[in-house]
Amino acid sequence: MAYGIEAVIPAEIKVTSLRRDHSPNSPELNEDMLRDRLDLIEEKRDQALVCIQNYQNTVTRYYNSNVKQQRFKVNDLVLRKIFKDPGGKLRPPWNSPFRITEVVRDGIYKLYDYVKKVHEPHPWNAANLKRYYY
Repeated sequence: MAYGIEAVIPAEIKVTSLRRDHSPNSPELNEDMLRDRLDLIEEKRDQALVCIQNYQNTVTRYYNSNVKQQRFKVNDLVLRKIFKDPGGKLRPPWNSPFRITEVVRDGIYKLYDYVKKVHEPHPWNAANLKRYYY
């Protein structure tokens, strides 16, 4: 407020709000309407949260419907994706054959390295494995 008059944005002159139309000179009514709006903020936030969750569920359902799960069994031979190898773009993208020794849970497997003759220290996701055809 400047000099006892409420500051008005130029856009509010042409397109006025309901609050401005009903209480241009009544500060008490104006305060009551603002307090009512504050009471509705939590409800609006809850509605927005529900909309976001519905959208995320829809996107998840769509993504999961297009994902093709790879299933391996114990003793299947697989190739493992190479992540940290300084070979550049000319290096092979897959590592030598591994044998699946255990299914930890759906899509997660423990491997045995044929070359090094050791078990891998941590399980691998099926997205990083590819069936080995010999």
